[in-house]
Amino acid sequence: MKIVHINGYFKEDVVYQENLLTIGQAEFGHDVYLLSSCFEPEMNINIKKRKHKPGVYTYKNVTVVRIEEFIELKKNALILYKGLFKKIKEINPDLIFFHDCSFVLFRAVAYKWFNRNVIYHIDFHSDESNSMNSSIGVIYHFIWRIYFKIFSKQFSRFFCVSPEVVDFVENIYKIPRYSLEHLPLPGEIFNDDVHGSIKDRFRKNNGFKITDILLVHTGKMPKNKETKLVLETFIDLKNSNYRLLIAGSVDEDFKEEFNQYLKSDNRIFYFGWLNPDNMKELLVSSDLLVQPGSLSNIFLTAICCGLPILIDDTPQGRYLTSFGNGKLIKKKTVLDLKDLLIQMTSKEMLLFHKNSSIIASHHFDYKNIAKISLS
Repeated sequence: MKIVHINGYFKEDVVYQENLLTIGQAEFGHDVYLLSSCFEPEMNINIKKRKHKPGVYTYKNVTVVRIEEFIELKKNALILYKGLFKKIKEINPDLIFFHDCSFVLFRAVAYKWFNRNVIYHIDFHSDESNSMNSSIGVIYHFIWRIYFKIFSKQFSRFFCVSPEVVDFVENIYKIPRYSLEHLPLPGEIFNDDVHGSIKDRFRKNNGFKITDILLVHTGKMPKNKETKLVLETFIDLKNSNYRLLIAGSVDEDFKEEFNQYLKSDNRIFYFGWLNPDNMKELLVSSDLLVQPGSLSNIFLTAICCGLPILIDDTPQGRYLTSFGNGKLIKKKTVLDLKDLLIQMTSKEMLLFHKNSSIIASHHFDYKNIAKISLS
């Protein structure tokens, strides 16, 4: 089958959905194309070098087509392409997979009219917390409510990346819940056979003892990652065996404060921005992911590395910890987070680790997610 994915942005050295889902579908023998703009999603590490030249190239058996844009209306969100549907017509796909709502959906109606046999799938990423906190957001999503009221029959499947998104799409777009499928973000399984050697090497290279308990926190900080809560809790946690490993990018207006935290406690280690392989090595070598902030792809990456998780009490958090592989943070206070960390015994952590490894292969491996997306 010939499959076209349409996503506004693409960055090669990350493990986002558009990377792993397309790779998984290609590994099942499908002819997979990813149509994107010339932009990478903006991060602190690529602000001055996020635009590429238009063109076609192969990325892990996926054909990537970078298309020039008319304008980027909002960074990481709204972009208008030049000649997108001309490219689609040249490829002549059997299935088009739209990643979230964008203005290309209006043109998609016309394309479907002249190409009746093409199948449309769409996945949604918006939820109440990240999409309805401004008057513009309310208006924007009301437009899509009207769109799907008129054109929902053009689509064969509606995917939602989390339980929160299922609720949002049902309540805001008015698409019936029975039409919505929860398709979790995909992860990449880290082979259990090499866990021990990677952990030993990582700890030796970074001066950590086998008895050290390594807590890890990652992301674009601080934003809504609750990084300050994690730092303040850890500093209040006096156990000399604990280490806090932080990876990711730090906003300019938080750097000075962040550096003060680093100086105040020599048990805190900052690794900067890590590529996917190094990030997985960090996760495999750690004992617990502490991530009380917003929903993140790192939850799935951690589970796929066999890492127990300590995350916020949300529908997504309850789903991801329902397999006996972690705990929920009920209250976002230093006292409550500290108590949770103290209460987690070594025996419990070993059980969480075992369960994470089991559920990763059954539920979140990108190959399984790719199979479900085409079943």
